Amino acid sequence: MYILQTIRQNNCCLKSDKSVKTSYFRPVNMFKYLKLKYWSKLRDGIADDDMESFSHIILSQINLFGIIMLLLHVSVNISRHAVYMAFIDIVGILLLGISYALNESRHHLSAKLIFMISSNTIIFFGANLLLKETGTFLLFFPLIGCSYIFFTESRNLRTTFIILPFILIAILELFNFKIFGEILLDEEDPRIKFFINLTLAGFAFALAANYLIRRYNIAINHLKENRNTFRSLVEEIKKQNISLEKANTELDRFVYSTSHDLRSPLMSILGLINLTKIEPSEEAKNEYLAMMSDRVHKLDNFIGDIINYSRNSRQEIIYDDVDIKKLINSIINDHQFMEKVNEITFNVDIQFVGTVRTDLNRVSTILNNLTSNAIKYHRYTQEKPEINFIVSKSRKYLEIIVSDNGEGINEEDQEKVFNMFYRASDNSKGSGLGLYIVKEMIEKLKGKIELQSEQGKGCQFTIKIPL
Repeated sequence: MYILQTIRQNNCCLKSDKSVKTSYFRPVNMFKYLKLKYWSKLRDGIADDDMESFSHIILSQINLFGIIMLLLHVSVNISRHAVYMAFIDIVGILLLGISYALNESRHHLSAKLIFMISSNTIIFFGANLLLKETGTFLLFFPLIGCSYIFFTESRNLRTTFIILPFILIAILELFNFKIFGEILLDEEDPRIKFFINLTLAGFAFALAANYLIRRYNIAINHLKENRNTFRSLVEEIKKQNISLEKANTELDRFVYSTSHDLRSPLMSILGLINLTKIEPSEEAKNEYLAMMSDRVHKLDNFIGDIINYSRNSRQEIIYDDVDIKKLINSIINDHQFMEKVNEITFNVDIQFVGTVRTDLNRVSTILNNLTSNAIKYHRYTQEKPEINFIVSKSRKYLEIIVSDNGEGINEEDQEKVFNMFYRASDNSKGSGLGLYIVKEMIEKLKGKIELQSEQGKGCQFTIKIPL
């Protein structure tokens, strides 16, 4: 009753929904192994991992091969005057033909049920009529494999057609009765039928094995893909954890150092204001005001560094056509107010013509900070203080070299100068954020920076930014 109800529901659904018939499955080329290209019109265009469609094509293969083998059975039975067996073979051919036609017209569930029911019934009658030496009962076992192939989505149907062959075999073995009596065969007849039955069973087993191996390989591939995806997620989580730990560490240092560096000039200004109030000398008051102005400028620079740091972390890369020569000359002009800057010779060498496409704001901030540091920590006692800019580009990179013949940096400090709030000397006039911001901005642009320096001979910063 369950099987009949399933057939009825399947046919009703197909009648009520025309789209199922036309678009439920696309064709597949399934016969690249067996080279049977024209046995099924369901062969082209189905994905390699579409095992449901694969099972439909296997059903068409088994139906057609079964029809061929039963035709051979019919010829043998007619030549031997085995009327009952010939009749059963003809009925089997008709049922397999109906199953094939339904399957090719995409009534897949009905085709599978007709195939399984008719096959079990025909094999049962054949095994009942013939001697055991014919091996007819062997055909029950491929049907068990077909149950796994055809009914992967329905546990009830799969279980039914796995149990049914065992019940029929038990009936044949335990209740030794003959429905039509026993057909007498000569001594060569069992061999022929055994060969036919063994061939049919072997073909069905080969298809079932091919299906199960393919299903296993797909499952393994999915497992590998999931494992690789899981590993990628784990690696991504590790990277994010490292980034979070770095961010937390830098945030702690940032809060501590920022509060200190903001508070220090404010307290200094407050102290100078109090001194100015009680100072009778106008000359001393003017000196205090100059010192307050210096503290305000220092505080303003520090706040500017904080703004640059915040902007770099939040703002996406914005590409513009940048005239590097014009940008560098503008930066040099902006620093003309700095102390003793007029003693420095600026050399600009642009080794290409035209513009480059990069982030104007970040490149400008990078060059500003490097130029400002080169001016602050120069050696003005030498004969020719100079700062050099050499800019070149390749197909992939923009290379900027900023060098000077200033104080230089100790070898032990060179790896640390890019750390947040690191000051290479007690006489440092900056916030300790300048080179840190430079490095962060270059990394944001997916570039890199290298430092070469020797104490007392100057520094050279080499920047490579992808174009």
